Amino acid sequence: MNKEKRLLLGAALIPDKPILRVDDNDEEYYVYFSKDTVRKISEIFQKRKFQDRATEEHKTEIKGMTVVETWIVEDNQKDKSALYGLDVPVGTWMISMKADNDEIYAKAKSGQVKGFSIEGMFGNKADLSEVKSLKDEINEILTELI
Repeated sequence: MNKEKRLLLGAALIPDKPILRVDDNDEEYYVYFSKDTVRKISEIFQKRKFQDRATEEHKTEIKGMTVVETWIVEDNQKDKSALYGLDVPVGTWMISMKADNDEIYAKAKSGQVKGFSIEGMFGNKADLSEVKSLKDEINEILTELI
């Protein structure tokens, strides 16, 4: 967090990190993504211009939040993330968001909001409500995982 610039910086997706998911039947399972898949997802994010789409806890749409910077960590010691004291593995997708939303910015300052979480279809147990072309693009990436 940069208080003067109102920037929130962190990992959007970390490669090979197990992510807990719970389906509609309360069954728990984990998903994870390779470095290559993380890169491809970050590229789709940019291509589809999702920079100003944000939700709180994947439920409530929030305005006044914009991704202003996005990159893949290539060297975890020389990367900008290290400059801010973050220790993330190579292949991590980092983002920086401009917080013009006073409520969310206050929650971040207080520690109530602690990080980023991407939304999408991650396996056949999740729901995808995006347009067909995006579904095809994501399914192509997920097919490579199988």
